[in-house]
Amino acid sequence: MELSEKEQHKFYKVVVWYLASYSAFSEDKKNCFDFKNLTYTKSDRNAFGVNIPKNVKSLDVACFSQCEVQEVQLPDNLTSLAEYCFSKCYFLERVILSKNIIHIGSYCFSDCTGLTFLKFECHIQTLEENTFANCSSLKTLDIPNGVKTIGDECFVNCSALEIVNMPYTLEEISTKCFENCISLRDVVIPNGVTRLGKECFLQCIRLTEIVKNERLYEDIY
Repeated sequence: MELSEKEQHKFYKVVVWYLASYSAFSEDKKNCFDFKNLTYTKSDRNAFGVNIPKNVKSLDVACFSQCEVQEVQLPDNLTSLAEYCFSKCYFLERVILSKNIIHIGSYCFSDCTGLTFLKFECHIQTLEENTFANCSSLKTLDIPNGVKTIGDECFVNCSALEIVNMPYTLEEISTKCFENCISLRDVVIPNGVTRLGKECFLQCIRLTEIVKNERLYEDIY
């Protein structure tokens, strides 16, 4: 989008509130626009690299999918990670979810088979379906306070997962959430949980004890 010389004299900058790619920002050579809602797309990543610019607010669908990165620094201004954002990043080992993230899309880190370190600094309310499915090297999980719902099959096939610490804010653990987490040994379900989805601990063959509150009667195996 180009501004005429007359329009440029009228405006200091045109404020753009709609979602725009980082490529659009980079093409603004005359600095006529103030982009408030920049997203980093897969095309942007291919063009500009894996270092996420500090003025980007969100990562688009499959932005880093199948990318050979070991660690990604997520800037503090990021608020949203779209679906499949880091899916199938087989070499990704460390993820620190920065403090201002409020949305993580479904399948975001699915099939990250090398992921061993996961830290939440953010305050989200929902972990969507299959967010960390098939992260087969992840051993310890500390779900942060603020999370109310863990979606369907969120941690399915996390076969190395041994320890899960759940927050007091948790209200719902959805269907097959921890299915086939064959290394999981014991689980304490917080008092605030009012719903357990069917088979949420199916095939957790080493699970020796589940401490749950008196309101829960669902078939969790």
